[in-house]
Amino acid sequence: MNSVAGIYILQQVDTKIDRCRKRMAEIQSTLDDNRAVVEALRNVEEATGLMESAIRDHAGIQGEIDIVASKHENGEKRLYSGTVTNPKELKDLQDQGEALVRRIADLEDAKLDAMIVEEDCKERLEISSRNHDEALHERKLLESELDTERNVILDNIESLEGEREVALNSIPEDLVNSYEVARSKYRGIGVVLVDDGVCSGCGLGVSTGHIQAARSGHTIVTCDNCNRFLYVK
Repeated sequence: MNSVAGIYILQQVDTKIDRCRKRMAEIQSTLDDNRAVVEALRNVEEATGLMESAIRDHAGIQGEIDIVASKHENGEKRLYSGTVTNPKELKDLQDQGEALVRRIADLEDAKLDAMIVEEDCKERLEISSRNHDEALHERKLLESELDTERNVILDNIESLEGEREVALNSIPEDLVNSYEVARSKYRGIGVVLVDDGVCSGCGLGVSTGHIQAARSGHTIVTCDNCNRFLYVK
């Protein structure tokens, strides 16, 4: 195998390796992006906080109802116990009892509202928890799928590296160095195929003389326009 054919094969192998490494980088980027799970967890934490606040509000109202109801019960006992005979004191107890009844009614309305809020918060927490579980499940499936793909790619890279070593054995060191310079300059593609008289790198026509020289395999020919190495099958 001549040197020109060797660098073309080397280019094909390197292109495959580059694609593998690009995909590896994409996989790593996807694995590093854990926003869906983080956002789902944030929603759970927020819903949990709201739920705890709603429970405290409900409990606080119920506690006040119990205190006011106890005061009302005690007042009613005194009012009807017969121990209080002073008309003014009896009137005060009666007024106080009516005020406590009104307060209990207001608290019962507030309790109903608190119970509705608590129920809404409970539903929100259940939904956010379910979404978080689903996000975790999807994340595990994705990680498993990408880990499998990554292992396959690593095996492919190892195999391609072996092919690369074989290709390098047929190419002089100075030509390899020139090829590497061309690859770094032209986004990884230093060698291109002449297809139907056209450079596949830049799309411009290649002279007949260049095509014949490249076809011979004895001369390194570059495209007059893009300067990539030319290979003719």
